[in-house]
Amino acid sequence: MKFTFIEPEDNDREAGAAVTPLAFCDIDEWSRTEPPRRDWAVPDRFPLRNVALLSGEGAVGKSILLMQLAAAHVLARDWLGTLPEPGPAIYLNAEDEEVELHRRLSPIAAHFGASLAELKDNLHILALAGQDAVLGYADRDRRIKSTLLFERLTKTACDIRPKLIALDTSADIFAGNENDRSEVRQFIGLLRSIAMTANAAVIIAAHPSLTGINSGSGLSGSTAWHNSVRARAYMQSVKVGDGNLRQLEFMKSNYGPVAETITLRWKNGVFVPEPKTGLLEKYAADAKANEVFLELLERFRRQGRIVGDKRGPPLRQHRSPRNQKPRQTGYETKTSPTPCDACLLTIKSTSKATVGHRAPPRKSSRGRRSSHRNRSIKPPYISCTSPRVSGVYQRTTGVAYIPHTPPPVCMTRSHGPVARLRVLRVVHKDKTEIVSGDGRDQ
Repeated sequence: MKFTFIEPEDNDREAGAAVTPLAFCDIDEWSRTEPPRRDWAVPDRFPLRNVALLSGEGAVGKSILLMQLAAAHVLARDWLGTLPEPGPAIYLNAEDEEVELHRRLSPIAAHFGASLAELKDNLHILALAGQDAVLGYADRDRRIKSTLLFERLTKTACDIRPKLIALDTSADIFAGNENDRSEVRQFIGLLRSIAMTANAAVIIAAHPSLTGINSGSGLSGSTAWHNSVRARAYMQSVKVGDGNLRQLEFMKSNYGPVAETITLRWKNGVFVPEPKTGLLEKYAADAKANEVFLELLERFRRQGRIVGDKRGPPLRQHRSPRNQKPRQTGYETKTSPTPCDACLLTIKSTSKATVGHRAPPRKSSRGRRSSHRNRSIKPPYISCTSPRVSGVYQRTTGVAYIPHTPPPVCMTRSHGPVARLRVLRVVHKDKTEIVSGDGRDQ
């Protein structure tokens, strides 16, 4: 194989003559000083001089949450249980008009106990709806180039020295290919230059793709969006309750704790952390659940219905005592414990219920041999010793559990009809309420 050496042109020689030596880190200087502490815009969540990502579906509340964070920086107030670094903030919004941002900021200021006049000097909002908000684009060589708006933003940030630069959203400020790893990484590097120059945290709001929503990753496009930023959070709606709950999960943090999840409630135009259930409330809820369990068990005893403490394969066809047609239940068997399991364990541990053995009732049908006639193993049963509940309950083979919708259902199959025992825990703001019900072959 023959190689041909090509002489460089004159302009290449001139460019080569201007190249400066590489500047390596001075480890000798490191050895004589202590490492500096890490600076945070939001402690343990969003670091300074770095780029972070906040993703979520449309209308989930990302923009309002970012405006709350910007106001918290300016007013030195609490944000979701942490205290952001006090200082100015820049918020660039390319989706909403100025009048809409005014509507959103008013309840935020009221939430912090401040007036809009207290925000006018240090909170800088750019409303670019309907305008060109692109900060970076890809040229023919797939290299990301900055725009005039980017240069203006950089200059302004260097003058203001904000603690936060919020950019809403990635689809408006990035004119490259979100699926191209190289272009995405170059764009994040472009924004990192602003963060380092202005000593600020840059947070990008983004929308996930359908795949990102279904998988729970909250991403759209290349994995470089996740890998290039130093922190990432995913905001999503909670599918139960009154529709005002959100879940904010911190999916990545290179410098702080990960997998932190905060439940938020939409209230009076802002998002506030939902208080967690305390130890006393948990004890009260468990006691209420046990009481309901015993009441249902007593109701089953009076009705002559057999229930058990074990789970087994799915239910099979059966005939109801009302001569209904047989049907296939098709419920899926799960291994996770049900509310009924938890109540039964508690009741058994407090000597309110015991498990024994009893031979099953004989069953015949026109001379055919009973399936239990020669059975050597006798199934266990539940014997309740509570003063309020007494009787003998035989364990059967089928118990199914549905985790979400419909409510958790503990189903047991005896030699006759199917018995359903429902225990649904409903958590309200100030109390925990147990709703129960039962039915025969519905």
